[in-house]
Parts: sequence; structure tokens; C-alpha cells
Amino acid sequence: MDWDERELVTDYLPSGFLFRAFGGVSMCRFCGCANRALELTDGTWYWPDGLAHYVGEHAVRLPAEFVAHVVAEVDKLEEVERDVAFVRRWALNRR
Repeated sequence: MDWDERELVTDYLPSGFLFRAFGGVSMCRFCGCANRALELTDGTWYWPDGLAHYVGEHAVRLPAEFVAHVVAEVDKLEEVERDVAFVRRWALNRR
């Protein structure tokens, strides 16, 4: 995982949806900082909430398959164009 991919993955991981929550906290095995006791998902993969900390702060490498998935998901988001025509029509009809 190169620097750009690492930054992309680090930014992507916290944006997942809540999958499961547990009581307490999870401590980082490297530096001891507290991470929340959550699991997040993007609908395909799920991961512990503290994974972004491990990737961003400790350069933990993730499987190439997961990194490729993240890159593909972010690329999809960049291709989406905002269609505001419907909202404008709706707002004008409400006047």
C-alpha cells in the first residue's frame, strides 16, 4: 500500500456505518490509546473502528483485496454527479 492508498484508506475507514457495538473500549496494541469498541461496515466488508488508527498512525498494511475495494468505492463516489433538478422542481412547486 503506497502513501496515497494509505491516506485514502485511513480517510475511508471512519466513514463506515455502525455494524455492531460492544461495551468498554479497545486499547491500541502499539501505543495504548483508547479506541471505541465498535465495528463498522460499508455493506461489503466490516472492520473494527480503531482500524483507521492502526493504518494511519502505525502504518499497518491491509490486504490488497480490501485496498482495491476501497479505491473502487471512492472512484464510484467521484463519478457521481449531483442532480438537483428534482429538488428544485419540488421546492418551486411548494411555493
